[in-house]
Amino acid sequence: MSVSVQNFGSKTVNFQGVTLDVKVPKDGISFTVIGKGNPGEDYYIDSVVSPTGNTVRVRGTQSSKGVLSVQFPNTPKRSIQPGTYKVTLYMFSGQRSNSTDVQFQVLHKQSPQPPTKGTLDLNLYFVGVPGLTASSAPNHQKFKSLMAKVEGIYKNAGVSFGKITYHDVSKDDADELSVCDLDKGEMERLFKMSKSQSNKALNFFFIREIREKGQNTGTVGIAGGIPGPAYIHGTAGSGVLVTAEAFEQQVQFVAETMAHEGGHYLGLYHLTESTGQMHDPLPDTPECPREVGNRDGKKYLIKRSLSKCKGYGIDNNMFWTGDGKQAQEKLSPHQKFVLMRNPLIK
Repeated sequence: MSVSVQNFGSKTVNFQGVTLDVKVPKDGISFTVIGKGNPGEDYYIDSVVSPTGNTVRVRGTQSSKGVLSVQFPNTPKRSIQPGTYKVTLYMFSGQRSNSTDVQFQVLHKQSPQPPTKGTLDLNLYFVGVPGLTASSAPNHQKFKSLMAKVEGIYKNAGVSFGKITYHDVSKDDADELSVCDLDKGEMERLFKMSKSQSNKALNFFFIREIREKGQNTGTVGIAGGIPGPAYIHGTAGSGVLVTAEAFEQQVQFVAETMAHEGGHYLGLYHLTESTGQMHDPLPDTPECPREVGNRDGKKYLIKRSLSKCKGYGIDNNMFWTGDGKQAQEKLSPHQKFVLMRNPLIK
């Protein structure tokens, strides 16, 4: 497998849109469009038109982070062929006069045959988690167990870890950001600390706690995008957060969450979203059906819990929620299809 880069430079994007001519090579198996603009701006890919004139729409919008990343195809229901694809992008804004300049590039993944295995390089950042530093983590037995379990989940889809590098943030940054407040943009600040990296790796940031509205959210991980911006470090979406303060007591749960959020960054969606209204685009992952409740004469969608979705993929690593008791290690052949087409998998 190899990846070639098609650079478009800066393009002006507004409500009328801009179209990129994406030239897929003969052995192309996927392409990933990445746009880097200004934080706070919303833009999205509206459509992809194939060389034969067929139009498809793809999921993948980065909102308010100034970075967009979309992989095509993101399901085996879509095929790819050599030639020129027309990719149209718009800026989403309340003002029709608004426009923005965005730096675009397309990563073309190439392989003479459909890939069945690959490796993933990692940058691991340690942000004030007690007992975990760049020097201690490689020999920390519980942390080694954590990483082995994450890799074990990915190996179910043919992905092994490649080179792993270890980094400490500064003491001042660790003191301020180990308890990460989403309302203050602290997650984005952490992700931007990857700016000095030049390798083709996925960034994980290990912190103590995630807060929102002044409260501990209980969230164990957050990905910077679905997919995240491959090969682009230092943006507000360039990484994955993992809360690891209690990982020694919850190795399996933290490992499953780390793999889950990394799966998002590599292009995987939830099998079923919490309300049951939305599902991933993969034919071989089960869909937990939605259920409508009635409260005081008003209908509402009942949350899709582990207990209500037995038999509908609660053992899959990309089920939307977990409890630390139900094992969630499985990945399907079609999820493997998506992973193998992400440019970060070598």
